[in-house]
Amino acid sequence: MIKLSNIKKPVNALTDSNKHRNDRNVLPSFHYILKTMKAIDDFEDKYNFIKGFYFLNKDDLPESDRTKVKVMMDLAKCKWNNTRRITMAELDELEQTEVTEDRFIVDTPEKADWALYKLRETNETINQNKKLADKNHERIDEWLERENSKANESKEYFEGLLQEYFTNERTKNPKFKFSSPNGKLSSRKQQPKWIYEESKLVDVLKDTEFVTNVPKLEKGLFKKSAKKGLDGLSVVGNKVVNTNTGEVIDGVQIQEQPDKIVISTED
Repeated sequence: MIKLSNIKKPVNALTDSNKHRNDRNVLPSFHYILKTMKAIDDFEDKYNFIKGFYFLNKDDLPESDRTKVKVMMDLAKCKWNNTRRITMAELDELEQTEVTEDRFIVDTPEKADWALYKLRETNETINQNKKLADKNHERIDEWLERENSKANESKEYFEGLLQEYFTNERTKNPKFKFSSPNGKLSSRKQQPKWIYEESKLVDVLKDTEFVTNVPKLEKGLFKKSAKKGLDGLSVVGNKVVNTNTGEVIDGVQIQEQPDKIVISTED
C-alpha cells in the first residue's frame, strides 16, 4: 500500500513541470495517473490522489484526458463512499475509452449507483436553492409590505385631499378638470354595479333559461362500475360494453400504459 505522502510527490513534480517545462519534459496526462492508480490499493488514497492531480493539473490536461480524469475521480469517490474497490478491469476499460466518446453511459451496477449518488446530490442542490429562494422571497415580501404600508398611507392621504378638492370644484363647475406637469384630475362615467344574492335568485329563476343544469360525468363511479361489472357495465378488451344490450358504449376506450420507471434517491 502506498502512503499518501508518497503519492503526492509525483503530483507536485508534475505541477513543477508545468511551470518549468524548459527544465523537464514530463507533462500531466491520463496515462500517467492511470498507471499510478493501479499501484494504489486504498480507496481513500485513490480518491485523494486523483483529486489532487485533477485540481493541480486540469488547466494543462487535454480536454479528453480532463474528462476521463474527472470521471475517474467521481467513480473513486463513489466507491470510497460505498467501501468498494475500483477493479483493474474497470481501469483498463476506462483506458480504452474513445476520445470521441462524450456521453457517459451507465452499464454497470457501480455506475448506476454513482449516477444515483449524483442525482441525489442534484436533488439536494435543487431543494437547497428552493429553500434559499423561498427565504429570500419571504424576506422581500416582508420588506415590501412594510415599506408599502407607509407609502399606502401617504397615497390614501393625498388621494383623499385631491378627491375632496375635485368634488368641491365640480359643485362650482360641472365641467371642471385639472391638469399640471405632475398629473391630471378628471372623472368618467361608471356602469352600475349589480349585486347578486345567487341562492335566492336561482330559486326564483330555476325553471327559466337563466338557470342551467350542466350534466357532469362521474368518471370515478363509471370506471368502478365497469371494472366490477356493476350497473349494466362491463370491460371487454379496451372497450366498455352495456351488458344488457351488448352494445359498445361510445365515448370511452381503455389504453394500456407501459410500466413507469420510478427513480428514488435516499435522503
